[in-house]
Amino acid sequence: MTSLPPAPVYARRIRFDEIDAAGVMYFARIMHLAHEAIEHAYWTLGWPISRQFSELDVGMPILETHASFRRPLRLDDEVQVVVLRNSMSEKTVELTVQVWLGEAVAAVIDLTLCCVTRGFQSTPLPDSLRLVFAALKQAPRSP
Repeated sequence: MTSLPPAPVYARRIRFDEIDAAGVMYFARIMHLAHEAIEHAYWTLGWPISRQFSELDVGMPILETHASFRRPLRLDDEVQVVVLRNSMSEKTVELTVQVWLGEAVAAVIDLTLCCVTRGFQSTPLPDSLRLVFAALKQAPRSP
């Protein structure tokens, strides 16, 4: 049996505005859920995402993403969303967001984020932000 990894967990229900006519979560809404979980992870690790802008004056836009849907999510399903770190380079971080439905992974979202200035020029990850990402649990090879 698989269990949730020890990492910041964002728990909530699937909402009415997230489902489509087939009664399942609309595929694009999974990206919004992943973003919510990333913000929650920042907070859990003691770094509100607003500090990224106010103290560091940098952003972390998504460069690349891939989603794998393993089971449908329906209205009122209770999910737990976990953000894990894959790797970090000088300017980028790769994250995996796992959406759990009970004891099973319902979706996996892989994201590559790049550190940029307000003018959208890539820049090295500041040490304080690097520490935030380093605090995330390392992603397993496969959930």
